[in-house]
Amino acid sequence: MCGGFIGDLIDAATDNFVEIIVVAAVAAIFAPAGAALSSALLAGGSVLVSAALAPSLDIPDLSDATQVTQGRNVSIRQTVAPQRVVYGKVRAGGIFAHSNTTGSNEYLHTFVIFACHEIDSFTDIILSDNQLAVGSTLTNVFSNDSDGQPRYGVSSGNAYYSSEDSESSIRISLRTGASNQTANPTAVSDLSEWTSNHRLRGLAYAYMRFRFDADIYSSGVPSISAIMKGKPVFSVVQNGTGWTQNAKEKGRNPALCIRDFLTDTKYGLGIATAEINDSTTTAGGFGYAETRCEDTINGKARYLCDGVFDTALSPKGILDNLLSSCSGKLIYQNGKFNLYVGFYTAPTITLTEDDIIGETIIQTKLGRKDIFNTVKATYYNKDEKFVSTEITPIASTKFKNEDDGEEIVANLSFTMVSETTKVNELAAIELLKARQQITVSLTTSLSKGFQLQAGDFVNLTLDRMGFNSKVFEIIEWSFTTPNSSESPLACNLVLRETDTTVYNNSVLSNISTSIEATDPAADTSLTSSVVAPTNLTLSSPAAGQIKAVWECTDDPSQFVIEYKLQSAGSYTQDTFMKGSFRQFTMKHISAGAYDVRVFARNSAGTESTKISGQVTVS
Repeated sequence: MCGGFIGDLIDAATDNFVEIIVVAAVAAIFAPAGAALSSALLAGGSVLVSAALAPSLDIPDLSDATQVTQGRNVSIRQTVAPQRVVYGKVRAGGIFAHSNTTGSNEYLHTFVIFACHEIDSFTDIILSDNQLAVGSTLTNVFSNDSDGQPRYGVSSGNAYYSSEDSESSIRISLRTGASNQTANPTAVSDLSEWTSNHRLRGLAYAYMRFRFDADIYSSGVPSISAIMKGKPVFSVVQNGTGWTQNAKEKGRNPALCIRDFLTDTKYGLGIATAEINDSTTTAGGFGYAETRCEDTINGKARYLCDGVFDTALSPKGILDNLLSSCSGKLIYQNGKFNLYVGFYTAPTITLTEDDIIGETIIQTKLGRKDIFNTVKATYYNKDEKFVSTEITPIASTKFKNEDDGEEIVANLSFTMVSETTKVNELAAIELLKARQQITVSLTTSLSKGFQLQAGDFVNLTLDRMGFNSKVFEIIEWSFTTPNSSESPLACNLVLRETDTTVYNNSVLSNISTSIEATDPAADTSLTSSVVAPTNLTLSSPAAGQIKAVWECTDDPSQFVIEYKLQSAGSYTQDTFMKGSFRQFTMKHISAGAYDVRVFARNSAGTESTKISGQVTVS
C-alpha cells in the first residue's frame, strides 16, 4: 500500500510522478507571494525585498525560523507534507513517502525523501544516534552477532547489509535525484508494486529495507536522518553548475544559494535570470557577492550557507534565513535584483550641502528598544551532529556602559549556518551595526541621485553638522517632486552611518578583544554643541513628588528629565520639556532615594552633557 499524496502517484507508476505534484504544491504556496512582489516592483525606486532589509534599524526578522526547525533532524510521516530544500552541507530528516511490508511482515520497506531536488551526495546516514559513513567500512552499529561478527558491512553501490545468514538486517540504497536517474533496482527486486518506471527523478531519497530483529529494533524502527552535500548551484563567476568549481565549494556560497532560490521554478520564486544583476565587478551584482563570500576570514570563506528549509515556510521567512547567513540585503532597482552581502566598499561619491535640496533631517540616537549591547545566537552545530547549539554571547562592556550599565540582549537564530566561527562573526557584525545610530534623510538633485542606489556606501560632508566625508550606507532611494523650479524631479535618500570596522577582517578574527577596542560609530555625537543646563536643584515638596529646577543660557528644542532609584540599574526617561521651561515637578513617585539628571537636546537630536543630583522622596 502507498500512503499520502506521493503514494497515490506512486501507484500510478508514471515516469516523473513526484515532480508533477511537487511543482503543483510549490506553485500553490508561492503564487500569492510572487504576485504581491510583482505589484511592489511596479512602484519604482528601490524595493527592499525582505522585511529584514527595511530602513528600521531592527535586527533581521527571523520569526518564521522555527517553522524550519521542527523535525529537522528526524524523518516525519504526514499525509500531505512540505518538501525540503537543502543548501550546503547539513544534517536533515526526510519525508516518509511510501511504506510496505513483505514476507508475512518480516520485512519493512520504506522510502525517505530528503530533498525535492538533486543533491551532490550523501556522506552519512544516521539511524537514531548511530552514524554510518557512506562509502566506508561500517563498524558495529548496534551489537555483534553471536559469532562476534558485525551486523553491518558495505558493498558497492551504496547498499548496506549485514553478515548474518547472507540476509540483511537493514539494506539502504541511496539516490541523489539526478534528472536521468533510473529506478532503484533493489526496490524493484524487493517490491512487486515498484517498477522500472518509478525513477523518482529530481528527488534525493533513501530506500530502506528493515528485517525484523527484536534485539536490534527493540524500540521500533530507528529515527532516520542523513548528512548530505546539498544542491549543486550555478556559479556566476565560473558560468557553470556544480558543488565544487575552481576548488571552491560553490554549493555553500550564500550568494549562489539566494540566487538559486530566486530563480528556481520548482520550489523558488521563478524569477527570470534577466531580472538578476549578475555583475562580477560591481557591488550589488551576484557575481561580485559570490566572490566576496569566498574571501577568507579565520581560514574559512567569509560567509557559508549550510541549511535546510521546508517549502511551507513563507518566501519572506526563507529569504530572511538565507540573507542572515551573509549579513545580506536584497534590493530591486533598475529592473534587476541586487544582492549586497556584508562587505565594506569604500565610497566613490561624496554628497555635500551643494547637492541637497530643502531640509535635512538627522536622528542621532535610537530609542532603547532599538539598540542592544549583547548578542545571543542559536545555530545547528556541524561539530555536534548538527544539533541546535547556543554560542557564547557576544558582548561589549564598553557598549553596556554606554547604555547606563544595563545588559540589552538581542536573541538571533542562524538556521542556515553551521560553522561556529561564522556564527560568532555574524553575531559580532549585528552587534557592531546596532551601534551605528545616526540616520540622515535628505533630498538630492536628480543628476547626483542617479549615480546612487540603495545599498551603496557614500561620503557625506555637512560642515554645519561636523560631517567631513563621513561614511553612510543608503538604505532607501526613491524619486520625489520637490517644490522647486530648479529641480522638478529629485531623489529622496535615507542614509545610515557605517564604518569600516563593522566588516573589518582583523576585528572579526579576534572578536573577544577587538569589539572592546572598537568604536564603530566614532561620530555618533555631532560636533555642533548644545548648551547644557546648570545649577540643578532638587526637592520633594510633597509625598510622591520630585521638583527639579535648573538654569540654562540657551533655549534648546527640549529639556529631558530622567530619574531612577539609586539601587536601580537604568534611568526612566520621564519628561520632554519645551526649551523655554526651567523647572518641572514629577508626581506619583514611589518613596526612596533617587538619582535625577537633566540635559538639553536640539532639533537634530544632539544632546548636551547631563547634570545630575540626588533627592529622597517620602
